[in-house]
Amino acid sequence: MVKDLGIRIVRLEPYAYGGDPYTGLPPNDKRYWPVYLKCVELGVPVAIQVGHTGPLMPSECGRPIYLDEVALAFPELVIFGCHLGQPWHEEMMILAWKHPNVYVETSARPAKFWPPSFLDFVKGWGQDKVIWGTDYPLVSFKRAREDVDAVGLPLEIKKKLLRENFLRALRCQTPPPHPALSPRGGEDKGEEGMSGIGGRRK
Repeated sequence: MVKDLGIRIVRLEPYAYGGDPYTGLPPNDKRYWPVYLKCVELGVPVAIQVGHTGPLMPSECGRPIYLDEVALAFPELVIFGCHLGQPWHEEMMILAWKHPNVYVETSARPAKFWPPSFLDFVKGWGQDKVIWGTDYPLVSFKRAREDVDAVGLPLEIKKKLLRENFLRALRCQTPPPHPALSPRGGEDKGEEGMSGIGGRRK
């Protein structure tokens, strides 16, 4: 089905699974192992929601540290920790730094709300490990992009965040940059050229 439908990423929400609807099923539970094995076989990344829950239920199963065991057990599996992992975002940052196959993904967290430590991560030691996302329609493409522009990232880092890191994680060849990311510094007037997950891509 993955090949037939052209699926590029498998999405998991640990809060939604498990026998107890109030606790969820953390991503290192062995019941996920067959899913991870199949993703490795097909070369498909897995995007796992981390951090606090949206619904009023315990957030423990969203702790990023649970991805540590998964990344070690499946070094060929590309893992996206979605939504930064707040309030454990520094835990998520360390895991992305530790594991070559782990990335932090920013959907539902507009850049103007990024914690200072995470913005430092994007600008510095984590610039190759962060993938921009929107969580559209919760956050529009236009708003998410404008917020990225507003935090003053250098052009080369912005290119990595908006495009190159995502393509590398998907093992795609990096195409020429969108005109909005050209050295001339032109601004994107529409919602084209978006490459982060959480919405449409062109």
